[in-house]
Amino acid sequence: MSKQTTRVKTFKANLEWKIENFAEKRCLFEKNRPLRSSKFGTAGVDFEVSIYDTGLSNSKQSVIGIHHCSCYYSVVRAICNIFVLGCGNPDNGANRLSVVHAKVDISREIRELDPANRHIHSEVPFGEYPLQIDLNKINSSPYFTVYVEVEFCPQGGTEPECEPIFFCIPEDSKCVARSNLHMLDSANFTDCLFKVRAMLEFIYCGSTSSIEKNVEGVLALAEKYAIKPLKEFCGNYLASRINTTTIAKIAAIGELYCSTPLIKRCARYLAENRISVLRSKEWEELKKQNPELAIRLLELSF
Repeated sequence: MSKQTTRVKTFKANLEWKIENFAEKRCLFEKNRPLRSSKFGTAGVDFEVSIYDTGLSNSKQSVIGIHHCSCYYSVVRAICNIFVLGCGNPDNGANRLSVVHAKVDISREIRELDPANRHIHSEVPFGEYPLQIDLNKINSSPYFTVYVEVEFCPQGGTEPECEPIFFCIPEDSKCVARSNLHMLDSANFTDCLFKVRAMLEFIYCGSTSSIEKNVEGVLALAEKYAIKPLKEFCGNYLASRINTTTIAKIAAIGELYCSTPLIKRCARYLAENRISVLRSKEWEELKKQNPELAIRLLELSF
């Protein structure tokens, strides 16, 4: 097998969270319940943004926080850019209020975002001076929108590029990333099976470019070695390819590798396109070869 070039890939996740009648929703704060955005993310890592009260009596301020929902990582290092539009202050950048633009470590717990520490080094405690939003400004607007951009790389990959004003990447992290790349370019790995190399590139470098060429084989390895983020990525990729012709084959793959989310995505497609799927020759073939799976899909589609 010819030697392949490995490229490290970072992932980007975006959220546009429109909040209407914020003044009325503040009653949640009295019950110690924050406003939560919907989950957003990619590559098996989901994020959530929260708006919650400062906890001070008679406070007119709220705090924005972010955390991730992945059980595979304890901390996700990322470049985080958050800003608010429609905050009721036309003199401040056309109603734009910048929350944070910095390299941050996002944990599984809600982490307060700190705009004051954008230009300092990582040893300064993060979240010591959280962003506070003036509720008087927000209450004067019928709605406002929170925009979130997160660029991150999985554990073991290189750091996403960032402007010099942000803190430097620890040298040992760079060494680990370089070692991973050198290892994958060695003869032991360039000559291995394509699906094995695709799995290793995902684990060590976060690269997904090779997975799409042999997604079923990689999914089999992810199931065998219990690599949950890789299994989720393969499942989501296959789910995006579901149509009338492929639904039977993809459902069979989901059953073979115990991917319940993939089975449910097939059932959802069946519910939305019932007539065309049930009349297809692929569905007739599925009923003959695997009637139990066909019945299961029908039951889940109702």
